[in-house]
Amino acid sequence: MLYTLALTSNKINNIITTDLLFNIQNISLFIISVSSLFSCIYYNTLNASSDGFNIDKVIIPFDVLMPVVGFHATIDFFITKTYDLKLHHIFVLGIIFYNYYYSVVPSDRFIFLYPLLKTEISSIFYVLKHWIPKNSYIYNINLLLFFCTFFKFRIYDFYYELINNQQHFIESINKYYSKTNYFTYYILLVSCFGLFFLNIYWFLILCKIAYKTITKFVNINTHIICHYLCSYIYYVNIPVSFYIYSNHPHEKNILDIFGVISLSISSYMYHYDIYNRLNTNKITEYINPDKKNIILFFNDNIFINLRGFLIVVTSYYNSPHFINTTIFSSIFHIFSMYHVINNIFYLLSNYNDAKNRFLNIHNTLTGIPIALDSILVFANSSTEIAIPILVVHITMVIIFIVDPFYKLSHFVYHLLLIAQNYYLCLSIVNS
Repeated sequence: MLYTLALTSNKINNIITTDLLFNIQNISLFIISVSSLFSCIYYNTLNASSDGFNIDKVIIPFDVLMPVVGFHATIDFFITKTYDLKLHHIFVLGIIFYNYYYSVVPSDRFIFLYPLLKTEISSIFYVLKHWIPKNSYIYNINLLLFFCTFFKFRIYDFYYELINNQQHFIESINKYYSKTNYFTYYILLVSCFGLFFLNIYWFLILCKIAYKTITKFVNINTHIICHYLCSYIYYVNIPVSFYIYSNHPHEKNILDIFGVISLSISSYMYHYDIYNRLNTNKITEYINPDKKNIILFFNDNIFINLRGFLIVVTSYYNSPHFINTTIFSSIFHIFSMYHVINNIFYLLSNYNDAKNRFLNIHNTLTGIPIALDSILVFANSSTEIAIPILVVHITMVIIFIVDPFYKLSHFVYHLLLIAQNYYLCLSIVNS
Protein backbone atom coordinates (compact mmCIF):
# COMPACT_ATOMS: atom_id res chain seq x y z
CA MET A 1 0.00 0.00 0.00
CA LEU A 2 2.77 2.42 0.96
CA TYR A 3 4.70 1.45 -2.19
CA THR A 4 1.64 2.25 -4.35
CA LEU A 5 1.16 5.60 -2.61
CA ALA A 6 4.82 6.43 -3.15
CA LEU A 7 4.56 5.62 -6.87
CA THR A 8 1.41 7.72 -7.20
CA SER A 9 3.08 10.59 -5.36
CA ASN A 10 6.12 10.40 -7.67
CA LYS A 11 3.90 10.45 -10.78
CA ILE A 12 2.04 13.52 -9.47
CA ASN A 13 5.32 15.26 -8.67
CA ASN A 14 6.66 14.45 -12.14
CA ILE A 15 3.50 15.84 -13.78
CA ILE A 16 3.68 19.02 -11.69
CA THR A 17 7.41 19.43 -12.46
CA THR A 18 6.84 18.84 -16.17
CA ASP A 19 3.98 21.35 -16.33
CA LEU A 20 5.99 23.89 -14.36
CA LEU A 21 9.01 23.56 -16.65
CA PHE A 22 6.77 23.75 -19.70
CA ASN A 23 5.19 26.98 -18.45
CA ILE A 24 8.59 28.46 -17.66
CA GLN A 25 9.80 27.55 -21.17
CA ASN A 26 6.78 29.19 -22.75
CA ILE A 27 6.99 32.35 -20.64
CA SER A 28 10.71 32.71 -21.36
CA LEU A 29 10.18 32.16 -25.08
CA PHE A 30 7.27 34.59 -25.14
CA ILE A 31 9.35 37.34 -23.50
CA ILE A 32 12.17 36.80 -26.01
CA SER A 33 9.81 36.75 -28.99
CA VAL A 34 7.94 39.91 -27.94
CA SER A 35 11.26 41.65 -27.24
CA SER A 36 12.47 40.60 -30.69
CA LEU A 37 9.34 42.08 -32.24
CA PHE A 38 9.87 45.44 -30.55
CA SER A 39 13.58 45.41 -31.44
CA CYS A 40 12.72 44.92 -35.11
CA ILE A 41 10.05 47.63 -34.95
CA TYR A 42 12.62 49.92 -33.33
CA TYR A 43 15.06 49.22 -36.16
CA ASN A 44 12.47 49.84 -38.89
CA THR A 45 11.34 53.06 -37.20
CA LEU A 46 14.87 54.43 -36.98
CA ASN A 47 15.65 53.29 -40.51
CA ALA A 48 12.65 55.17 -41.85
CA SER A 49 13.20 58.31 -39.80
CA SER A 50 14.60 61.56 -41.19
CA ASP A 51 17.66 61.25 -38.94
CA GLY A 52 18.85 58.35 -41.04
CA PHE A 53 20.26 54.97 -40.07
CA ASN A 54 22.53 54.85 -37.01
CA ILE A 55 23.89 51.36 -36.37
CA ASP A 56 25.05 52.21 -32.83
CA LYS A 57 21.46 53.06 -31.84
CA VAL A 58 19.85 50.20 -33.74
CA ILE A 59 22.09 47.50 -32.32
CA ILE A 60 21.39 48.33 -28.65
CA PRO A 61 18.20 46.24 -28.15
CA PHE A 62 19.69 43.39 -30.19
CA ASP A 63 22.84 43.40 -28.06
CA VAL A 64 20.70 43.31 -24.92
CA LEU A 65 18.73 40.36 -26.24
CA MET A 66 21.72 38.34 -27.49
CA PRO A 67 22.93 37.10 -24.06
CA VAL A 68 19.32 36.49 -22.99
CA VAL A 69 18.75 34.28 -26.03
CA GLY A 70 22.06 32.53 -25.35
CA PHE A 71 21.10 31.88 -21.71
CA HIS A 72 17.66 30.58 -22.72
CA ALA A 73 19.16 28.28 -25.37
CA THR A 74 21.73 26.91 -22.90
CA ILE A 75 19.23 26.15 -20.13
CA ASP A 76 16.53 24.85 -22.47
CA PHE A 77 19.03 22.52 -24.15
CA PHE A 78 19.08 20.44 -20.95
CA ILE A 79 15.33 20.70 -20.38
CA THR A 80 13.86 19.94 -23.80
CA LYS A 81 13.59 16.28 -24.78
CA THR A 82 13.34 16.66 -28.56
CA TYR A 83 16.55 16.40 -30.56
CA ASP A 84 15.48 18.93 -33.18
CA LEU A 85 15.09 21.63 -30.49
CA LYS A 86 18.44 20.68 -28.99
CA LEU A 87 19.96 21.05 -32.44
CA HIS A 88 18.24 24.43 -32.84
CA HIS A 89 19.78 25.66 -29.59
CA ILE A 90 23.25 24.46 -30.66
CA PHE A 91 22.97 26.43 -33.91
CA VAL A 92 21.79 29.58 -32.11
CA LEU A 93 24.66 29.29 -29.63
CA GLY A 94 27.07 28.80 -32.54
CA ILE A 95 26.07 32.15 -34.06
CA ILE A 96 26.27 33.92 -30.70
CA PHE A 97 29.64 32.30 -29.91
CA TYR A 98 31.12 33.55 -33.19
CA ASN A 99 30.05 37.13 -32.46
CA TYR A 100 31.49 37.07 -28.92
CA TYR A 101 34.66 35.19 -29.86
CA TYR A 102 35.70 37.72 -32.49
CA SER A 103 34.09 40.78 -30.83
CA VAL A 104 32.34 41.45 -34.13
CA VAL A 105 31.74 45.16 -34.76
CA PRO A 106 28.12 46.43 -34.67
CA SER A 107 27.70 46.75 -38.46
CA ASP A 108 28.76 43.13 -39.01
CA ARG A 109 27.06 41.81 -35.88
CA PHE A 110 23.75 43.24 -37.05
CA ILE A 111 23.95 41.14 -40.26
CA PHE A 112 23.55 37.99 -38.12
CA LEU A 113 21.50 39.22 -35.17
CA TYR A 114 18.68 40.90 -37.11
CA PRO A 115 17.54 37.86 -39.16
CA LEU A 116 18.23 35.55 -36.20
CA LEU A 117 16.10 37.46 -33.69
CA LYS A 118 13.43 38.18 -36.29
CA THR A 119 12.78 34.44 -36.57
CA GLU A 120 11.64 34.49 -32.94
CA ILE A 121 8.67 36.75 -33.78
CA SER A 122 6.77 33.70 -35.03
CA SER A 123 7.25 32.14 -31.58
CA ILE A 124 4.69 34.62 -30.21
CA PHE A 125 1.93 32.65 -31.93
CA TYR A 126 3.58 29.31 -31.09
CA VAL A 127 3.35 30.10 -27.36
CA LEU A 128 -0.15 31.57 -27.64
CA LYS A 129 -1.51 28.34 -29.08
CA HIS A 130 -0.80 26.72 -25.70
CA TRP A 131 -2.65 29.48 -23.86
CA ILE A 132 -5.68 30.01 -26.12
CA PRO A 133 -8.62 27.58 -25.73
CA LYS A 134 -8.50 24.95 -28.47
CA ASN A 135 -11.19 24.62 -31.15
CA SER A 136 -12.02 28.29 -30.79
CA TYR A 137 -12.16 30.88 -33.56
CA ILE A 138 -9.23 32.81 -32.09
CA TYR A 139 -7.19 29.60 -31.80
CA ASN A 140 -7.56 28.89 -35.53
CA ILE A 141 -6.62 32.49 -36.42
CA ASN A 142 -3.56 32.17 -34.20
CA LEU A 143 -2.53 28.95 -36.00
CA LEU A 144 -2.84 30.69 -39.34
CA LEU A 145 -0.72 33.61 -38.10
CA PHE A 146 1.87 31.18 -36.78
CA PHE A 147 2.04 29.41 -40.15
CA CYS A 148 2.36 32.68 -42.09
CA THR A 149 4.89 34.34 -39.78
CA PHE A 150 6.94 31.14 -39.63
CA PHE A 151 7.30 31.13 -43.41
CA LYS A 152 7.88 34.90 -43.62
CA PHE A 153 10.53 35.26 -40.90
CA ARG A 154 12.12 31.82 -40.62
CA ILE A 155 12.18 30.83 -44.31
CA TYR A 156 11.77 33.77 -46.69
CA ASP A 157 13.47 36.59 -44.76
CA PHE A 158 16.19 34.38 -43.27
CA TYR A 159 17.07 33.10 -46.73
CA TYR A 160 17.25 36.49 -48.48
CA GLU A 161 18.76 38.45 -45.58
CA LEU A 162 21.40 35.95 -44.50
CA ILE A 163 21.69 32.65 -46.38
CA ASN A 164 21.63 34.09 -49.88
CA ASN A 165 23.02 37.50 -48.89
CA GLN A 166 26.50 36.31 -49.74
CA GLN A 167 28.07 39.71 -50.31
CA HIS A 168 27.60 40.75 -46.68
CA PHE A 169 27.79 37.22 -45.26
CA ILE A 170 31.12 36.23 -46.80
CA GLU A 171 32.67 39.69 -46.36
CA SER A 172 31.79 39.64 -42.68
CA ILE A 173 33.25 36.16 -42.20
CA ASN A 174 36.47 37.02 -44.04
CA LYS A 175 37.11 39.97 -41.75
CA TYR A 176 37.47 37.84 -38.66
CA TYR A 177 38.36 34.22 -39.16
CA SER A 178 41.99 33.15 -39.40
CA LYS A 179 42.96 31.11 -42.44
CA THR A 180 44.84 28.82 -40.06
CA ASN A 181 41.73 28.29 -37.95
CA TYR A 182 38.81 27.02 -39.98
CA PHE A 183 37.02 25.69 -36.89
CA THR A 184 35.27 28.95 -35.97
CA TYR A 185 34.53 29.61 -39.65
CA TYR A 186 32.64 26.32 -39.94
CA ILE A 187 30.88 26.89 -36.61
CA LEU A 188 29.22 29.99 -38.05
CA LEU A 189 28.60 28.47 -41.48
CA VAL A 190 27.07 25.26 -40.12
CA SER A 191 25.05 27.19 -37.53
CA CYS A 192 23.47 29.54 -40.09
CA PHE A 193 22.73 26.91 -42.70
CA GLY A 194 21.76 24.30 -40.11
CA LEU A 195 19.26 26.70 -38.56
CA PHE A 196 17.76 27.46 -41.96
CA PHE A 197 17.36 23.79 -42.95
CA LEU A 198 15.92 22.98 -39.54
CA ASN A 199 13.33 25.72 -40.13
CA ILE A 200 12.52 24.14 -43.50
CA TYR A 201 12.07 20.79 -41.75
CA TRP A 202 9.70 22.33 -39.19
CA PHE A 203 7.81 24.25 -41.89
CA LEU A 204 7.20 21.05 -43.86
CA ILE A 205 5.82 19.47 -40.67
CA LEU A 206 3.45 22.46 -40.39
CA CYS A 207 2.51 21.91 -44.05
CA LYS A 208 1.82 18.27 -43.25
CA ILE A 209 -0.57 19.26 -40.45
CA ALA A 210 -2.29 21.87 -42.65
CA TYR A 211 -2.54 19.47 -45.59
CA LYS A 212 -4.08 16.76 -43.41
CA THR A 213 -6.71 19.26 -42.27
CA ILE A 214 -7.46 20.38 -45.83
CA THR A 215 -7.91 16.81 -47.08
CA LYS A 216 -10.74 16.35 -44.56
CA PHE A 217 -12.77 18.78 -46.66
CA VAL A 218 -11.25 18.37 -50.16
CA ASN A 219 -10.49 14.92 -51.55
CA ILE A 220 -7.17 15.63 -53.25
CA ASN A 221 -5.01 13.09 -51.45
CA THR A 222 -5.17 10.32 -54.06
CA HIS A 223 -2.65 8.39 -56.14
CA ILE A 224 -4.62 9.07 -59.30
CA ILE A 225 -4.29 12.86 -58.95
CA CYS A 226 -0.60 12.55 -58.06
CA HIS A 227 0.34 10.44 -61.07
CA TYR A 228 -1.80 12.45 -63.46
CA LEU A 229 0.01 15.64 -62.43
CA CYS A 230 3.41 13.92 -62.43
CA SER A 231 2.78 12.73 -65.99
CA TYR A 232 2.98 16.26 -67.35
CA ILE A 233 4.82 18.44 -64.85
CA TYR A 234 8.36 17.46 -65.86
CA TYR A 235 7.66 18.72 -69.40
CA VAL A 236 7.87 22.25 -67.94
CA ASN A 237 11.64 21.75 -67.76
CA ILE A 238 11.91 21.64 -71.55
CA PRO A 239 10.84 25.28 -72.19
CA VAL A 240 12.74 26.39 -69.06
CA SER A 241 15.95 24.81 -70.38
CA PHE A 242 15.43 26.15 -73.91
CA TYR A 243 14.80 29.66 -72.59
CA ILE A 244 17.97 29.76 -70.47
CA TYR A 245 20.18 28.11 -73.08
CA SER A 246 18.83 30.24 -75.94
CA ASN A 247 20.22 33.32 -74.17
CA HIS A 248 23.62 31.61 -73.81
CA PRO A 249 24.02 29.32 -76.86
CA HIS A 250 26.79 26.72 -76.70
CA GLU A 251 27.31 23.27 -78.18
CA LYS A 252 27.53 21.67 -74.72
CA ASN A 253 23.93 22.68 -73.95
CA ILE A 254 22.65 20.07 -76.42
CA LEU A 255 23.78 17.31 -74.06
CA ASP A 256 21.69 18.58 -71.17
CA ILE A 257 18.69 19.34 -73.40
CA PHE A 258 18.81 15.73 -74.59
CA GLY A 259 18.80 14.58 -70.96
CA VAL A 260 15.86 16.86 -70.08
CA ILE A 261 13.74 15.77 -73.06
CA SER A 262 14.50 12.07 -72.53
CA LEU A 263 13.62 12.22 -68.83
CA SER A 264 10.43 14.20 -69.59
CA ILE A 265 9.25 11.48 -71.97
CA SER A 266 10.18 8.56 -69.71
CA SER A 267 8.56 10.28 -66.71
CA TYR A 268 5.38 10.84 -68.71
CA MET A 269 5.22 7.22 -69.89
CA TYR A 270 5.79 5.81 -66.41
CA HIS A 271 3.38 8.05 -64.50
CA TYR A 272 0.67 8.14 -67.15
CA ASP A 273 0.63 4.34 -67.28
CA ILE A 274 -0.02 4.30 -63.52
CA TYR A 275 -2.69 6.98 -63.85
CA ASN A 276 -4.40 5.03 -66.65
CA ARG A 277 -4.42 1.80 -64.64
CA LEU A 278 -5.86 3.61 -61.62
CA ASN A 279 -8.42 5.43 -63.73
CA THR A 280 -9.65 2.19 -65.34
CA ASN A 281 -9.73 0.42 -61.96
CA LYS A 282 -7.11 -2.13 -62.98
CA ILE A 283 -5.40 -1.31 -59.68
CA THR A 284 -6.80 0.43 -56.60
CA GLU A 285 -3.52 1.97 -55.41
CA TYR A 286 0.10 2.10 -56.48
CA ILE A 287 2.96 1.39 -54.11
CA ASN A 288 5.57 -0.66 -55.97
CA PRO A 289 6.13 -1.50 -59.66
CA ASP A 290 4.96 -4.89 -60.87
CA LYS A 291 5.50 -7.08 -63.95
CA LYS A 292 3.15 -4.92 -66.05
CA ASN A 293 5.06 -1.68 -65.65
CA ILE A 294 8.53 -2.75 -64.53
CA ILE A 295 10.03 -1.84 -67.93
CA LEU A 296 8.62 1.69 -67.72
CA PHE A 297 9.88 1.96 -64.15
CA PHE A 298 13.35 0.81 -65.20
CA ASN A 299 13.41 3.15 -68.22
CA ASP A 300 12.55 6.09 -66.00
CA ASN A 301 15.40 5.14 -63.68
CA ILE A 302 17.83 4.90 -66.61
CA PHE A 303 16.98 8.41 -67.79
CA ILE A 304 17.15 9.80 -64.24
CA ASN A 305 20.73 8.53 -64.07
CA LEU A 306 21.45 9.69 -67.63
CA ARG A 307 20.22 13.22 -66.95
CA GLY A 308 22.30 13.39 -63.77
CA PHE A 309 25.41 12.20 -65.57
CA LEU A 310 24.88 14.60 -68.50
CA ILE A 311 24.56 17.49 -66.06
CA VAL A 312 28.06 16.73 -64.82
CA VAL A 313 29.38 16.33 -68.37
CA THR A 314 27.84 19.65 -69.41
CA SER A 315 28.96 21.48 -66.27
CA TYR A 316 32.60 20.36 -66.60
CA TYR A 317 32.66 20.49 -70.42
CA ASN A 318 35.32 23.23 -70.51
CA SER A 319 36.98 22.32 -67.22
CA PRO A 320 40.47 20.83 -66.88
CA HIS A 321 38.85 18.31 -64.47
CA PHE A 322 36.43 17.07 -67.15
CA ILE A 323 37.84 13.53 -67.55
CA ASN A 324 38.28 12.87 -63.83
CA THR A 325 34.82 14.10 -62.84
CA THR A 326 32.98 12.28 -65.65
CA ILE A 327 34.75 9.00 -64.90
CA PHE A 328 34.07 9.45 -61.19
CA SER A 329 30.38 10.16 -61.84
CA SER A 330 29.97 7.30 -64.33
CA ILE A 331 31.39 4.76 -61.86
CA PHE A 332 28.74 5.68 -59.29
CA HIS A 333 25.94 5.57 -61.89
CA ILE A 334 27.03 2.13 -63.14
CA PHE A 335 27.27 0.91 -59.54
CA SER A 336 23.79 2.28 -58.86
CA MET A 337 22.20 0.74 -61.97
CA TYR A 338 23.73 -2.68 -61.22
CA HIS A 339 22.21 -2.76 -57.73
CA VAL A 340 18.91 -1.29 -58.97
CA ILE A 341 18.60 -4.21 -61.38
CA ASN A 342 19.34 -6.67 -58.55
CA ASN A 343 16.74 -4.95 -56.39
CA ILE A 344 14.14 -5.22 -59.17
CA PHE A 345 14.86 -8.92 -59.73
CA TYR A 346 14.53 -9.56 -56.02
CA LEU A 347 11.16 -7.74 -55.96
CA LEU A 348 9.79 -9.75 -58.87
CA SER A 349 10.97 -13.09 -57.49
CA ASN A 350 10.15 -12.45 -53.79
CA TYR A 351 7.39 -9.83 -53.93
CA ASN A 352 5.89 -10.43 -50.48
CA ASP A 353 9.29 -10.31 -48.75
CA ALA A 354 10.65 -7.34 -50.73
CA LYS A 355 7.61 -5.08 -51.17
CA ASN A 356 7.90 -3.24 -47.83
CA ARG A 357 11.50 -2.13 -48.32
CA PHE A 358 11.83 -2.05 -52.10
CA LEU A 359 11.26 1.69 -52.55
CA ASN A 360 13.53 2.66 -49.64
CA ILE A 361 16.36 0.60 -51.14
CA HIS A 362 15.63 1.90 -54.64
CA ASN A 363 15.53 5.56 -53.57
CA THR A 364 18.82 5.14 -51.70
CA LEU A 365 20.52 3.46 -54.67
CA THR A 366 19.26 6.13 -57.07
CA GLY A 367 19.91 8.98 -54.67
CA ILE A 368 23.61 8.24 -54.11
CA PRO A 369 24.86 9.04 -57.67
CA ILE A 370 22.37 11.91 -58.04
CA ALA A 371 23.62 13.41 -54.76
CA LEU A 372 27.19 13.04 -56.02
CA ASP A 373 26.27 14.79 -59.30
CA SER A 374 24.69 17.62 -57.33
CA ILE A 375 27.83 18.03 -55.20
CA LEU A 376 30.02 18.12 -58.32
CA VAL A 377 27.82 20.76 -59.98
CA PHE A 378 27.64 22.69 -56.70
CA ALA A 379 31.44 22.73 -56.51
CA ASN A 380 31.64 24.04 -60.07
CA SER A 381 29.05 26.81 -59.60
CA SER A 382 29.35 30.43 -58.55
CA THR A 383 28.23 31.20 -55.00
CA GLU A 384 25.00 32.98 -55.99
CA ILE A 385 23.88 29.86 -57.91
CA ALA A 386 25.47 27.21 -55.68
CA ILE A 387 23.45 28.31 -52.61
CA PRO A 388 20.01 27.89 -54.27
CA ILE A 389 21.15 24.53 -55.71
CA LEU A 390 22.07 23.39 -52.19
CA VAL A 391 18.79 24.64 -50.72
CA VAL A 392 16.66 22.94 -53.39
CA HIS A 393 18.44 19.59 -53.08
CA ILE A 394 18.35 19.46 -49.28
CA THR A 395 14.66 20.46 -49.33
CA MET A 396 14.02 17.53 -51.67
CA VAL A 397 15.72 15.20 -49.18
CA ILE A 398 13.65 16.63 -46.32
CA ILE A 399 10.46 16.05 -48.33
CA PHE A 400 11.34 12.38 -48.59
CA ILE A 401 11.90 12.25 -44.83
CA VAL A 402 8.83 14.23 -43.69
CA ASP A 403 6.42 13.18 -46.49
CA PRO A 404 4.41 16.39 -45.87
CA PHE A 405 1.75 15.90 -48.53
CA TYR A 406 1.23 12.15 -48.23
CA LYS A 407 0.12 10.81 -51.64
CA LEU A 408 0.89 14.15 -53.32
CA SER A 409 4.43 14.42 -51.90
CA HIS A 410 5.84 12.92 -55.09
CA PHE A 411 4.14 15.66 -57.12
CA VAL A 412 5.63 18.35 -54.86
CA TYR A 413 9.00 16.65 -55.37
CA HIS A 414 8.47 17.05 -59.13
CA LEU A 415 7.75 20.75 -58.62
CA LEU A 416 11.10 21.07 -56.88
CA LEU A 417 12.68 19.31 -59.87
CA ILE A 418 11.64 22.35 -61.93
CA ALA A 419 13.47 24.66 -59.50
CA GLN A 420 16.41 22.25 -59.54
CA ASN A 421 16.53 22.28 -63.34
CA TYR A 422 16.33 26.08 -63.43
CA TYR A 423 19.38 26.55 -61.20
CA LEU A 424 21.32 23.70 -62.83
CA CYS A 425 20.82 25.35 -66.22
CA LEU A 426 21.99 28.70 -64.81
CA SER A 427 25.02 26.97 -63.36
CA ILE A 428 25.89 25.43 -66.73
CA VAL A 429 25.67 28.69 -68.70
CA ASN A 430 27.96 30.31 -66.12
CA SER A 431 30.47 27.46 -65.95
